[in-house]
Amino acid sequence: MEAKDVFVDYRDSGFVVLKMRATHLKQFENNVAEPYYEADHGVKIWFYDKLGKEVSRLSAEYGIYYVNSQRVEVKYKVIVEN
Repeated sequence: MEAKDVFVDYRDSGFVVLKMRATHLKQFENNVAEPYYEADHGVKIWFYDKLGKEVSRLSAEYGIYYVNSQRVEVKYKVIVEN
């Protein structure tokens, strides 16, 4: 699966805890040791507290999310603001 201009809201107990935007997102689940998503043209993530206030943000030119282990890796021009 591939998609362009992807926006994701991730919720915990009904509260938005992060929002993500990826310019280009690819999903890999067949013939791989662990399914993963790859944002190969940049990713931006905004993190929120339970009151909906932005507490930090991250941007990078590349990101990968491993589904089973719930592990995220970002690289290339990574910027984190708290």
